[in-house]
Amino acid sequence: MNSHPISPNMAKVKKWADDALIALALMKMDDRHLWNATAPRGEQHFNHRRVSYVCRVLPEYCSKFTDLGISVR
Repeated sequence: MNSHPISPNMAKVKKWADDALIALALMKMDDRHLWNATAPRGEQHFNHRRVSYVCRVLPEYCSKFTDLGISVR
């Protein structure tokens, strides 16, 4: 099996997704919907755009977000 090292940018995307999933797992459903529609800490893009990007580049994360009630667009 030929294993390629993960790029620094992809590692950053994966870390964001992992951190988001942990935070979401601790939230109530209403808070998850609010999180899905807003960007905390002045992020430039809304969270749903980030989730969509994560699902496009790391498809294995898609079901993890939808299982928590987060829409994937």
